[in-house]
Amino acid sequence: MYRNKFKEVGISNIKLIYNNADASDYLAVLERDFSNQFTDGKMRSILLYVDPYNYVSLKLANSIYHFVKNTYCEMILNYDSNDFIRNINHPTAIEKRNEIRALVTNFCGFDNWNKSEEEVRNKLKEKFVSETKLMYKYEVKMMTTRNGTLYYLIYFTPSLKGLEKIKDATWKVFGFHNDFSSSRIDRMTPDLFNCTDETDAFDDNLKIVKNYLKNSNFNELSYDSILVYCLENTVFPKGKVIEKVIKPLLEDKVLIKKGLFQKNNYTKDLYIIVR
Repeated sequence: MYRNKFKEVGISNIKLIYNNADASDYLAVLERDFSNQFTDGKMRSILLYVDPYNYVSLKLANSIYHFVKNTYCEMILNYDSNDFIRNINHPTAIEKRNEIRALVTNFCGFDNWNKSEEEVRNKLKEKFVSETKLMYKYEVKMMTTRNGTLYYLIYFTPSLKGLEKIKDATWKVFGFHNDFSSSRIDRMTPDLFNCTDETDAFDDNLKIVKNYLKNSNFNELSYDSILVYCLENTVFPKGKVIEKVIKPLLEDKVLIKKGLFQKNNYTKDLYIIVR
């Protein structure tokens, strides 16, 4: 169907390949075909989208890890937090419970399986970012209309530019929200569940940055370091960081601009953290 549609609209630079196979086996095929993607002189952009039917199994996690460690790509992972919470302690979900426990101990490396969904999710992100070609991550919480967390879409990229682009894209869709519910129609209206408006959302997220700076082990940071933290952990896209983060922190004396460059040059300078 899609191939015919491509022909109708004159698209010739997209190759659509169908493959009915186990996800882990298919990733091995993709790795064989694309791990040396730059050796033939052609640049290819790979986006690996992993959307398992249930929670990520140990076998699939290992296959994903092997692929992103050996292949330069970006990845979107559907992390089914609801499936984890529903099955980890369910007495009748023996098979699923054992699969999750295997992932928690064997892949994440925890000494025991009695870990929260958040701990496991954070460990997965840390492992993919610290041990593979991926360097940056950002997640969006997807909720039910009753404000219950369903799953997370976690974006990984080896490029800071990729992180900036995905944050711009999510900002266009979600605005100042960090999460999504199908009951929200206009992303720029107040949050339907806790009535947070844009100003309050910025203030709340600025507090997150302040807390990070207060508890960090650094005495000074570059603009890029502050930018990366904001992109990964707050609602701020790159276009809001100087006006909504850097300048307010300077005014509040949380940061001091080191003055290595002109006063209006915020992106090249270093910033001293005041505690």
